[in-house]
Amino acid sequence: LQGENELVERIYDALSQASDPEIRELGRIWTAYNMANTGRLDEAKKLLAEIGEVDQESNLFAVYCLANGRLALSEKNSIQALRFLSRAMVRTTIADSYKPEIYFLMIQSYMMVENIVPATRLAKEMAVFYPTNMWRESVTRRYPELEEQEIEIKAE
Repeated sequence: LQGENELVERIYDALSQASDPEIRELGRIWTAYNMANTGRLDEAKKLLAEIGEVDQESNLFAVYCLANGRLALSEKNSIQALRFLSRAMVRTTIADSYKPEIYFLMIQSYMMVENIVPATRLAKEMAVFYPTNMWRESVTRRYPELEEQEIEIKAE
């Protein structure tokens, strides 16, 4: 559904109306993510403020961090984006459907401040776990220099 933001938002809105409180909050968090993704930053901020802090033990914590990381990235705040996205990264497994997107957003955050070494490491790791994923393809299209970059590890 990449690029189908209106349809995606309707799906998230439907989830936000669910009777199950966890599904309802999940729908609201993904709605905030979509708003941040489409440049509706004030709306995303407002919705995330309404949702409030999500407990680290909650099943929703990783998605909450992803939404906040996406918002920070949209605001061009790479430090804040990486803070949230790193938390989402460690709370997800390789099997989670949105894990490749976390990789992409972290790479984008590092590249925003021209920090190529961690971006290259993430791109190489992503290539191992998701060699044919659309987010992986986005990385190679957007940042071809990461494919050519050799990482030097200096012994100290």
